[in-house]
Order: sequence, then structure tokens, then C-alpha cells
Amino acid sequence: MKVLRGLATLIMIGSIGLCSVSQASVIFDNLTENLDQNVLMNSNGSGNWSLNAEAFLVPATGIQQLSDVTLTMALAATGSTTGTYSVEIWSNSGTNQPNIKVFDVATAQTVAGLNGTPAQKIFTPSTTVTLVNGTTYWLVLNATTYTGSKQIQSLATDSSGGTGVSATTFMNQRDSATLWGTNFGSSHLSMKITTVPEPSTYALAALATGTMWVVRRRRQSR
Repeated sequence: MKVLRGLATLIMIGSIGLCSVSQASVIFDNLTENLDQNVLMNSNGSGNWSLNAEAFLVPATGIQQLSDVTLTMALAATGSTTGTYSVEIWSNSGTNQPNIKVFDVATAQTVAGLNGTPAQKIFTPSTTVTLVNGTTYWLVLNATTYTGSKQIQSLATDSSGGTGVSATTFMNQRDSATLWGTNFGSSHLSMKITTVPEPSTYALAALATGTMWVVRRRRQSR
């Protein structure tokens, strides 16, 4: 019985410790900052930026899974809409630019619901996306499959304020020649990234609770 109680205590301590570093949290959020850039995105046009990206750093502790992403977006007032866009997670290159796509957040997105007024749009992954602690990623808004003349607008802010916002790493863009440019002035893509604990953390907490329940039941049956 003492062994069982000791095991339950250890499991409970471990689960509390894991939960304390793995609480559902926002790791990047500058949505309340003033907007200063409306970046036109369209692969159907010379010199237009078809990909916009913002770097973010995953906290050093707590295994985190991507819960959802919020972006501030708009749509040009005139023209036609053709094709779709996507929201992706890319790795970071040695020169602090987006390297290669590693996860899809949302694919085949239409411009339905977007208009000339900036609005926050939430994207939720359809499959589990686990982020590696202490790792820099890029959130990429990809319009290479969108060829309409009514251009998508990605909105940004020149403020370095907000949760997880770095004062030195800014948004980046890629043109129709598939070349990433330098950081876009001092602007950050207006977005929010939310993560949640890995399911195993909940499982460990449930195991601890169940073990303690068994201990109490055995005491009561004596």
C-alpha cells in the first residue's frame, strides 16, 4: 500500500510539473498593435509577393502542439477571384529566412468572407502539429495557387510589442521569382499563434488521479 501511495504521489507530482509548463498558451500575439502595411499577395503578376512569412520562437519548455493561428487579412476592392491560398509552417534557414515547408495549417482556402475591411481569420490544423521546443519557425501565408486579380492582402504592424514578438526578426516575403527578400522594413505580420499541451500530459494526470482513487477506495474498504 505504501508503494502504491508513493507511486501515486510521484505520478501526481510529475503530471503537475508537466502541466505547469504545458498549459494552453499564446506564444505569439500582436493583433492589438496598429496596422501599418497592407501587403498585396498574388502570384499572377510581375513583382507581386506570393508568400508572406513571420518568424516565431517556440518556448524552451513544455512540448507544445499547434492549436490555431489567427491572421489579419483583407481583399482588394476590385477584380476577380481565382484559386486558393494556404497557411503553412516552414523551417528556419541558417540565414534566418524560411527554408522548407514542414507542416500544413490550412490548405485550399478560398477568399470567402474577406473584403476590403481588415479582419481576423482563424485557421485550425486538421492534423496534429507538434512544435519543437526552442525552435524558430516561420508562419507562411502562401498565395502561389491564387491567380485572381482581386489581390489578397496580408496586414502587418511596425510595432515590436506583443507576446513572443522579437524586435529583431521581422516578416519576410517571396516574389514571383521564388526568391526570399530581405526583412520587410520593420513590420511584423499581424497574427496570433496558440498552442495546447501534448495529449500524453493529460494522460499522465489522469493516471495519477486514478491511482489516488484506488488508494482511497482500499482505505475505505478496510
